[in-house]
Amino acid sequence: MHSERRHHPRYLVDFKLKLTSDQQNHFITAVNLSAAGIQVICDDDCAEQLSKGQQHPLACQLTIELPHNKLSINCRIVVKRRLSQCRYILGIKFIDLSNDDCELLINNYR
Repeated sequence: MHSERRHHPRYLVDFKLKLTSDQQNHFITAVNLSAAGIQVICDDDCAEQLSKGQQHPLACQLTIELPHNKLSINCRIVVKRRLSQCRYILGIKFIDLSNDDCELLINNYR
């Protein structure tokens, strides 16, 4: 029997957001979202730039535009996996997302 390891449900999403790391901005696409983090698709240029980071997991900041608000969230990239020659998937963990901002984000996209 398969047991679900996740503490928070995932929601399938499709929206653009900005990832900033080492003062470099990358525009990426979210593919799923939970209260603990987000999974995104990026191109090989973004993945290569992120690989130059010295620490693991790599610290970053996400900027997500909502209809009446903009969220800036401190995060860590915890998974980087190649999907194809020029596409990667990143697993990003939220570090300091408040309960109010988390609820706002989840309610906007579920």
